[in-house]
Amino acid sequence: MGCVSGLVPHHSLTYSRSRGANFGSESWKESILCCLKESKERMEASKSDVARLLRQIDLEYQAAKWGLIGLASGTSQHHVITQKMENMGKAFETLTHLVGSPEEAGKMVAQTLKDVPDTPTRGTLVDFLQRELDQTEESAMLIDHIQEIWETMDVLITRFGCEPARKIMETPSSLGAEKEGVSHE
Repeated sequence: MGCVSGLVPHHSLTYSRSRGANFGSESWKESILCCLKESKERMEASKSDVARLLRQIDLEYQAAKWGLIGLASGTSQHHVITQKMENMGKAFETLTHLVGSPEEAGKMVAQTLKDVPDTPTRGTLVDFLQRELDQTEESAMLIDHIQEIWETMDVLITRFGCEPARKIMETPSSLGAEKEGVSHE
């Protein structure tokens, strides 16, 4: 049984002078419960949509912000950042529609973005790469290699200290690579 005007089915409401209002007893109660349940489900779906949009804005912001610090380069850096900012704008518009005002949406976004780190940690970088790279075996292997490099770097730092470990990791693959200006930075 559906809800009419969000309250009760129209056919269940009757009035007589002798008996007063008759709300169709059980069917009226069932309708009210049904409407309350539907309203609750809509609110839960809306909360879920809001959470999803805030997460999307957070991820797009991270990608744009970290693109500025070198995880993308050249024209691809500009393109990536522009695309991420456009995606954030679309998500913000949808969020504004869901919450009813740009001010409320802005407060929610500000709260969400205040905890985005300036530079990624290893864990957030891996999450970022898993989202941004194509989902191929090659990308998975690349992420595995990055994690192996970090483990190796940790061992080198423990054994030799930070600066010697950096020099070891940046040693050119050949003298020709050093002369040609190939850098590992």
